[in-house]
Amino acid sequence: MLLLQFISLFEKEGIEHLVSGGYALCFNGAVRPTLDLDFLIPDQKKNGSLSNPYESVWNCVLQLGFSYCPENSDSEKKIYQNKNAETICFHIDSQFHSYRSKSIRLHSHSIEIVHPQDLIEIKKRQPSEQNREDIKALETLYE
Repeated sequence: MLLLQFISLFEKEGIEHLVSGGYALCFNGAVRPTLDLDFLIPDQKKNGSLSNPYESVWNCVLQLGFSYCPENSDSEKKIYQNKNAETICFHIDSQFHSYRSKSIRLHSHSIEIVHPQDLIEIKKRQPSEQNREDIKALETLYE
């Protein structure tokens, strides 16, 4: 499972992350199909380092056979795809450390997902039809 491959690499490299998007929605009880895997990572640009603060993240992605998709990426969202058209999205978030997380167990891994109330707030900042549906589902379960 792709999610577990990433979680294993992130654990090994000590990379801070939270599972978000459709996977977090499903792990929070509102199941819907999803075609991509979304991770929140902290905005590390403020650390004053001259080196790429995300280098360990990008190295993990490359180890798993993904390539960067610049045409679909921007400064806060980096998108990678592999030859099977699997898509990984990294959302660089300056509010990362303020989010609550919810830990779930899957096989031998502890997976940190965005807490449902925080997921609602994140989705409200990015209005789309899918996000409105996700918000409704989460509010039905948690409010």
